[in-house]
Amino acid sequence: MIGIFGGSFDPPHKGHLKIIQDFWKKFPNAHALYVIPNNLSPFKSEKATPSFHIAEMSRILVEESKSKKTYYSDFEITKKEKSYTIDTLLHFKKIFPQEDFFILIGEDNLLNFQEWKDFETILEISNLLVFPRGGYSVSIPQTLEKWKNKIKILETERITISSTEIRENLQKNKSNLTMRILEYVVLNRLYEPRRDQKI
Repeated sequence: MIGIFGGSFDPPHKGHLKIIQDFWKKFPNAHALYVIPNNLSPFKSEKATPSFHIAEMSRILVEESKSKKTYYSDFEITKKEKSYTIDTLLHFKKIFPQEDFFILIGEDNLLNFQEWKDFETILEISNLLVFPRGGYSVSIPQTLEKWKNKIKILETERITISSTEIRENLQKNKSNLTMRILEYVVLNRLYEPRRDQKI
């Protein structure tokens, strides 16, 4: 079994770290978990932070997970085009053809999963591990009912931290970052307030 944990990671926060830790608590015998920041989500028109900063913060996140079987992958972030999960999944399937794959997503992503590129193919060749998010109900959408045997909603504490909120107000939300990532953010002056933004 291999886990695929993709996302913007702009920035990676304690909620992401908890997801990694919870994955290993639930699946200690998994062979690997790959953290894969994207270059640009298909649902976004731009990214707030240069890719090299996100890559470095994602590496720090992996190091802080203290798991020897959690790895950072630059497969998506080095691309110039938008990132699609199906492409990443097929890439790893080619490398590990005998493995079962589990895509880690939050409940918010489950609600619009049918809008993902080739979502049915993703569900045919992998499984979804859904982590509870604050403000969402734990249920499989009717549009995905036929795939319910491929979707596992984990019973774990809800993730309430938001990267968007951190970007918009770092000072208010800095406690949601690990010490090393916060140090990196401050050193590189990321997420500083605009001149017209009240602190």
